[in-house]
Amino acid sequence: MVRNNSFSLSGSKNKNNHLLIKSGITKCSEIKFLDELMKIKSTIMKLIIIPFMSKNWKVLEENLVFFDNIKTRLTSIIARNKCDDLQIYQDIIVAFETAVFLHMEITNLEEKLYGCSTNLSTLVFRATMIRLKPELEFYNLVFGRPNLKAGEKYNMDIVNDIAVLLKMDNVTFDQIKNYIEKKY
Repeated sequence: MVRNNSFSLSGSKNKNNHLLIKSGITKCSEIKFLDELMKIKSTIMKLIIIPFMSKNWKVLEENLVFFDNIKTRLTSIIARNKCDDLQIYQDIIVAFETAVFLHMEITNLEEKLYGCSTNLSTLVFRATMIRLKPELEFYNLVFGRPNLKAGEKYNMDIVNDIAVLLKMDNVTFDQIKNYIEKKY
């Protein structure tokens, strides 16, 4: 039996063959594995990633009850098929689980601080954070934000060096910081 479709994490079907398919011939156990994998990817998308991307925290909180089951299923699939590459899915679930718990903590703290999470001060607090370019954020972390009112500006030589260093593979924050501090 030949299987021509695989399932991406986004939930769409691809025409690529899965890595486990060798020369177009699959074993029944490999087909079962692929079906399980497609189901679990679909579940992750439906219960975790889509609500997270749409900032639907209520649904995410409700779906927390499914996280342990998904992790257990993944552990079982990894053990049965000796496929350590699937560990990334467990890590994704843990990351999303942590984000949901942090959101719940913030909501509880807001309710204690403001009395109710629906008042105006909460709405202001919950506004989406405006992010700068990564090289400017890095600059701010290392040198501090320039006081634009006092006429200070970013040193664009430093910013450009940071931008180049951020594009390098396997570089850490401390390595870039040390390099920039030594150079400037």
